[in-house]
Amino acid sequence: MMVSLLMVIAVSEISAQNSVPSNRRCRVSVVPSRRAHASHTVPTGLSGVPPVGPATPLTATATAQVRKDIRKNLKLDEPAEFVASFNRPNIFLEVRPKRDAVAQVLDFVADNPEGAGIVYCFSRKQVDELAATLVAHGHAALPYHAGLSDDERRTNQEKFLRDTARIVVATVAFGMGINKPDVRFVIHFDLPKSPEQYYQEIGRA
Repeated sequence: MMVSLLMVIAVSEISAQNSVPSNRRCRVSVVPSRRAHASHTVPTGLSGVPPVGPATPLTATATAQVRKDIRKNLKLDEPAEFVASFNRPNIFLEVRPKRDAVAQVLDFVADNPEGAGIVYCFSRKQVDELAATLVAHGHAALPYHAGLSDDERRTNQEKFLRDTARIVVATVAFGMGINKPDVRFVIHFDLPKSPEQYYQEIGRA
């Protein structure tokens, strides 16, 4: 008698000791890697489990070099590649001269009261100060950066996802894996470090 078992494990948790069955007869059909551009490696938790099906590395911003690295490091033998356009017609892009940036953010948020939003800043200090300013002006805003404790980051993210907070002011640490359908704006308080980072962050709208 053969029993088929469907098990879904988050890639970020797959290296945990108890995440993957210890029985080495476990046969893995699909190895997904959503943030393939970030690591280009097979999750360590699967190092002893023989895959028998396709690996599916996915990323929104794979340059030619990144795709080459993914093929090499994941040991993909002549894989099929599906490359779509970087154009996102559902997103409106606007660039404004940065003059009194705090006032510009406050005006924009006041003029766009519908839906949630994310404001990206370069430093933790800017995140804390801008979040406090938004709160002082009556907006439900929370900070998010690596200087906060794990519990604080988790709590703030959950409040954002559950609409308790409308705005998250964050460093680049925020956003991966966020699935929130009503994010209506993404503001860059400072320029991102690269076009790739910019493209990733606007995609959260």
